[in-house]
Amino acid sequence: MVLVILGLVSGAVALTLPPGRASLADEAGMLVARLSRAGDEAVISGAALGVRVDAHGYGFWRRRQGQWLAFTGEGLFAPQAWHAGTQADLVEAGGWFALDIAADADPRATPPAIRFYPDGTATAFTLRLSRRGQDLVIEGDPAGAIRVADGREPGR
Repeated sequence: MVLVILGLVSGAVALTLPPGRASLADEAGMLVARLSRAGDEAVISGAALGVRVDAHGYGFWRRRQGQWLAFTGEGLFAPQAWHAGTQADLVEAGGWFALDIAADADPRATPPAIRFYPDGTATAFTLRLSRRGQDLVIEGDPAGAIRVADGREPGR
């Protein structure tokens, strides 16, 4: 219950920041809140959730009947564009991950790079956000924990 309340409060705060005025730290904090809530939602709903990251922003997906289906519309899991000037580099455990899905790939059949499972586990990842010379790193571990670090290399 506490996790649900924290997720709702985090989501409400994240969704009320004015677009274009958020610092890189604010943008990273909003993403961490949404990622944390996605992990909670996977456990609560019993369905895997995923996040696709590309050069334009990120979007949430839910696994249903063997397919990945995009969340659309408004709300905590609505697609989100990066603020002007923000660049993203995603590293999955084991190496760099191409931010864009191949043009001929079916996104419903291709799993998102970041995934949260009903048992509370997740894919390990490192996401570097950069804007105007500032870098922040968001790290996710296999146990589903997510944190913001400074722009140094992960683990240092």
